[in-house]
Amino acid sequence: MEMTFLQTRVFLSDWKRLGLGDDELRQLELQIMQNPVREN
Repeated sequence: MEMTFLQTRVFLSDWKRLGLGDDELRQLELQIMQNPVREN
C-alpha cells in the first residue's frame, strides 16, 4: 500500500507557527501510517 500525504499552505503555515519542524511532521506521518483509521 502506498500512502501520499498532502500538505496545504494553511497546514504548513500553522505547523510552523506552532514551532513544529520536519522531525515532528515525520512522527505524525508515522503515527497516521500505523493507524490510518479515523476515530470519532
